[in-house]
Amino acid sequence: MGNSAITLIEKWFADHEDGNFAPPTPSEPFWVVRTTSNSARMIYTTKSTWIRAAFENSEFVDRAGLVFRCGLPVAADVPWLLDVVGRRELFFLGDLDPPDLMIFAWLRNRLAPAPIVHLGVNDWLLARIDAELPEHFQLRLAR
Repeated sequence: MGNSAITLIEKWFADHEDGNFAPPTPSEPFWVVRTTSNSARMIYTTKSTWIRAAFENSEFVDRAGLVFRCGLPVAADVPWLLDVVGRRELFFLGDLDPPDLMIFAWLRNRLAPAPIVHLGVNDWLLARIDAELPEHFQLRLAR
């Protein structure tokens, strides 16, 4: 994926703001749970409060840090993100809806050469953290 794909992703978010696609908002802060272990992993997620709450109340906090923010980051966030991640293994925790896939692709390109792995929100993970998702958390995907 080259810079043209990054440009297309950024343009798509700018042109299709509809609640599913959140355009870059540099004024919205990132939410970070740091880990004390240099060998721990970092997880980047766009998922809301239930992921943060589940993360803070689980054994994951000793093994990974968490970076949370809704929507597409901006290019100016990249140096900060690289600093937060450091040499840790980076994972993207998201589902397979178009906004998350595009954010994952954007991060993978922008944070290169640092590798990023897509974890995926799935039934196993939701059961493991005892997440109860209200019906309004389910998105109807547009064409």
